[in-house]
Amino acid sequence: MHTRPASRRTAPLRAQRGLAGALIIIVLILAAIGVLFGRSSTKGEGGLDQRERTAKSLKQVSDALVAYATLNRRLPCPAAGSSTSGDAEPATAATACTSPTGVVPWKSLGLRQEDGLDGWGRRISYRVFAGTTGFTQVDGVSMTDCNWNAIIKNSVDPMYNQLDASGKCKVTPAHSTRDTQVAATPFLTGKGLSAQDELGATTAGLAFALVSHGETGAGAHSADGGAQLAAPASGGRELANTQAPPAVFGIGSPSAPGTSVTSSAHYDDVVMTMPAFDLVRAARLTGKDWGDPTGAMLAAATTGSQSFTRANLATIPGVTADNNTGLNSINFGAFTVTAFGSTGRNVSSGIGTSGEGIGSIGTGSTAAANTTINSATSEGLTIQFTSSASQFLGVTLVDFGNLGASGIEQARFQFYLGGSQVAQIDKPACNAANGGAVLANYLLDAGTAFDRVVLTALTTTAASNSQFLLGGLRACDTSISGYLCTAPGAAPANDCP
Repeated sequence: MHTRPASRRTAPLRAQRGLAGALIIIVLILAAIGVLFGRSSTKGEGGLDQRERTAKSLKQVSDALVAYATLNRRLPCPAAGSSTSGDAEPATAATACTSPTGVVPWKSLGLRQEDGLDGWGRRISYRVFAGTTGFTQVDGVSMTDCNWNAIIKNSVDPMYNQLDASGKCKVTPAHSTRDTQVAATPFLTGKGLSAQDELGATTAGLAFALVSHGETGAGAHSADGGAQLAAPASGGRELANTQAPPAVFGIGSPSAPGTSVTSSAHYDDVVMTMPAFDLVRAARLTGKDWGDPTGAMLAAATTGSQSFTRANLATIPGVTADNNTGLNSINFGAFTVTAFGSTGRNVSSGIGTSGEGIGSIGTGSTAAANTTINSATSEGLTIQFTSSASQFLGVTLVDFGNLGASGIEQARFQFYLGGSQVAQIDKPACNAANGGAVLANYLLDAGTAFDRVVLTALTTTAASNSQFLLGGLRACDTSISGYLCTAPGAAPANDCP
């Protein structure tokens, strides 16, 4: 029996032991690398988790602010950063917030204290547009009095763009319950916070901004309301987020990795904002179609209106609805009309070719031909109003036109206030149809208040006689645009400049 030499038996064993040792070393190295990668991965996932939790908190607070606006028609003021109560300061509607650089008022929003913290356990800052026209005042975010009627929604007419002193849509006085005169667009004009991103692009019109001061927490308030962390470097987006409105707040992407925390370029804040109109819409407080209130507004602005037909004159006690009414003056309630001329005159009731109206007639005359206001005998009418609030006058003149070879008829309107003349407007006829026998509408702006108008006939442009009747008038105050102050029944086809 043969026995192997010892050297041949031990060589493979040594090789196997060496290989096993090498494998152990490799496993240990791989395990160490795994631990390092694991630690790195855990750290990265932890940072990501904190930002995710922050984003969820910001969304929860944003939703709570929308719910608050829905119930209260306004936004709350911030809570003080050092407060432990979680109450908005003040708790009631206000134009000035006590702590404009404060934090989320978690209690006022119906949230838990921890709901107002970011992923790093610090309080979320809250900035809101306050002030005289701000969103924290009574009905501050309500557009329900703004009119979205198709006729006026995007109107540029100043009449439809008037807000009250608090920047809210007016409910027109003397109208039905919900008639409104203001289009929706002006309500948000010039309102809201502004924010700027890293590229310098600015977003305006923000209702609020919620700010987590990021991993560094520079400028943040601690969870227990203790000392505020040191402010970030001056001049950057982070510092802007520690300021009060109307500072332009910082939004956008984080700064590049490696940016020093002492640099103004450093930015790791997490910010959520909401445009004002998005808030109004989410709170279901947008404008409504209240209809076109023009008719009601005209009625409210009218200080005197009358159509001078014989049918209307016949309703006034003591008036004879004929060529000669038998009266020098007639009281129409809101105003009194008095006739004058070169001799004694009464108010006439004439029937012209183009319509009916009043004029000046001799006290002893009943002839239809003498019922007009005639420049030949310096005739006219004085209209004395009981109100001194009028500025606009709409009139319709009957049989007032171009007389061809006899020239263009002309009329003079003199405006008085308290006995003093404040304006004078002369108007020529603008229509040549039927040899001057036409209706002519005029919209007159005295430029100031008046309580009396004197209407006289001037000679024509060819020095002939002007003869016409006053068919109707309307006087209005300045609560409407002058172009609406038309005489009753006036047809646009008869309008003259």
